[in-house]
Amino acid sequence: MLSGTMRKRITFQARSVSQDSFGAQVPVWTDVITMWAEVAPASGRELQAAAAVNQELTHTITTRWPGASVTITPAHRAVMKNNGRVFDIKSVINVDERNHTQMVQAVELLTQG
Repeated sequence: MLSGTMRKRITFQARSVSQDSFGAQVPVWTDVITMWAEVAPASGRELQAAAAVNQELTHTITTRWPGASVTITPAHRAVMKNNGRVFDIKSVINVDERNHTQMVQAVELLTQG
């Protein structure tokens, strides 16, 4: 993995629940870690392979391993810092199980403009 390909700032966020002024529960996303990443659309072959498992898979986000103190899971989401694009995480892969690089398979969520 070349560090020059990691040109996007990605913030991984965790979901929690809070109460609004009326006492209703509302979801709140809290920043966990911000890192440099490569964000790439899934290739045709990856999309075809993903169709057997999950038809929504759209992007692969590659980052360095965040360290032992931070664990990214499908319960998190990723937000691209420069344009606010949001990705729902489907799986996180520890590449070669070496705690050096992680690949996040994700679905880009369409936001209301």
